[in-house]
Amino acid sequence: MKKEYKVGSNGTTRAIQIHPTRLCNLSCLHCYSSSSPKQRGAIDVALLIRALADAAEEGYNYVSISGGEPLLYPSLELLLEQAKFKGFATAIATNGMFLDKKRVAQLKNVTDLVAVSLDGLPESHNRMRNSTQAFKKMAANLKIVQAAEIPFGFIFTLTQYNLNELDWVVNFALQEGAQLLQIHPLENAGFASAHLMGDSPDRTESAYAYLLSETLQQNLEGKLRVQMDFAT
Repeated sequence: MKKEYKVGSNGTTRAIQIHPTRLCNLSCLHCYSSSSPKQRGAIDVALLIRALADAAEEGYNYVSISGGEPLLYPSLELLLEQAKFKGFATAIATNGMFLDKKRVAQLKNVTDLVAVSLDGLPESHNRMRNSTQAFKKMAANLKIVQAAEIPFGFIFTLTQYNLNELDWVVNFALQEGAQLLQIHPLENAGFASAHLMGDSPDRTESAYAYLLSETLQQNLEGKLRVQMDFAT
C-alpha cells in the first residue's frame, strides 16, 4: 500500500531544519551553504539529539535534515530514530545519488519524506550540479525509494531562466510516482553569489511562476502536490 505524505494541512506544523554536515559529493553552482567534497567536520549527534529534545518541549514537531549531503552523515539513522522517538515528523533533502538499497533500508521506518533535488532537464540538472552523472545516478535510485514505500518528492530551484522547464519537471515527477513538488527560488547565497549572480527570479518571473504553479495544481487534480516557497 502506498503511504501518503501529509504534513501541515491543519496549520500546526512547527518546523526546524538541521544541517549536520557541509560535506557533499558535489559542488553545486547554487548551493546556499557552499557545501562540497572539500568540507570536513560535522556536528556531534549527541548535541543534535539534545537540541531535538529541547525543540520538542517548545512545541516543534517537524524536522528536515539537509546539508551538505545528509546521507554522508554517519549518524543520520540514529538522528532520525531519535527524532521519531521525540514525536517529530521527519524529512531529508538529498541529491539522490546515494539512495542505494542499504541506505534506503536505513531510512524506511524513520523518514516520512525524502526530498530529492531536481534542477530541470537532465542537462540542466547536470550543469547546475557540476556533474555529468548527477541526473542519471539520481534517477536510477528513485525506483528503490518507491519500492521501499517511502514518500518522496522533488525540490526544483527556480531561476530567472528555467521556468520553461517546469512542465517537464512536473511530468517527470508524475512518471516517477512523486507526491510533492516544491518550487524554491534561487537564493543569492553561498556558491550562487559567485556563480549565479543575477539569476534569482525577479518579481515578474516570480509572479509567472506562482500563476503557473497554481494552474498546475488545479489541473493535476490531487495527483501531485505543488508548493512554492514564496511568502504570501
